[in-house]
Amino acid sequence: MPWIAVGSKKDIQIRENKSLNAYMFWIDADCYSMTPLEARDKFAKEIWWVDADRWIRMMILTQDPEGLTAMREEYTKKTGKDWKTASLNSVKETLGFCQELYQQGKVMYSGSPNFKAIMINEGVDVSTGLAKSVLKKIEGV
Repeated sequence: MPWIAVGSKKDIQIRENKSLNAYMFWIDADCYSMTPLEARDKFAKEIWWVDADRWIRMMILTQDPEGLTAMREEYTKKTGKDWKTASLNSVKETLGFCQELYQQGKVMYSGSPNFKAIMINEGVDVSTGLAKSVLKKIEGV
């Protein structure tokens, strides 16, 4: 595969497709029912475009359905607006990297859950025994 220069037409196309795909994940659209070209015609670019490749990858494209639901609820709670009509840029600005939700074990970062929060939520004492050693190994402490 040849190199793709930053800012080239191909690079812009890749980033736009990733942003559009993330938007479709966000609104829970059926990504298989339309081509990217059809999606571009259906949704205004102002709604789906966000120039934040890392955020898109970490917070939307690798999120599980429960995490997206938690993010949608948090967006609606923080803004008082329906998440279905939110622009992806507004979601990013409002939620950022969802530190609070991650600490609660409700969202993942790049597809990785917060194992400590999950264990605590399940009632596991993580301060002693096997749970402590497992977390130590996972967290690399």
